[in-house]
Amino acid sequence: MDKKRDLETNGYFISPVRGGQPRKVYYTPDGRTIKAIPSMREYQYTDENGEVVSGERDANYDKGWLDRPPKELKPYCPYCDRWHDTEGEIEACAAKHKKLETWGMQQARRMHPKDFETFDKITAMENRISGLESGLGEILSLLREKK
Repeated sequence: MDKKRDLETNGYFISPVRGGQPRKVYYTPDGRTIKAIPSMREYQYTDENGEVVSGERDANYDKGWLDRPPKELKPYCPYCDRWHDTEGEIEACAAKHKKLETWGMQQARRMHPKDFETFDKITAMENRISGLESGLGEILSLLREKK
């Protein structure tokens, strides 16, 4: 029915992908679902008794993905692309990334000053144009009131 509806409304429908690598459903700590190919990796280590332990693991779990939906949702942090327990941790992460961004811009300005001369000129021009546009908007509103 979905195919028929898509064909009638859009004039086409996209058939599902068949074949290829099998995909597995993963869940993020904020509740989203992701279908991805399992990223299987072999591991080997020596335990405290000196015995070699080897096996296979899914590296997608290293990204923080889960194999079942979380019982308690965690907020997503757009700054580090991870999940934190509280909003305060997200704010701290934002401050840390802002500080790192500022340091990176200072380094870039120091290493490539010629590139930033044009950047600064363009930024100044954009600021000037936005100021003129807002002033023009105020003038037009005053003229409309006078009519």
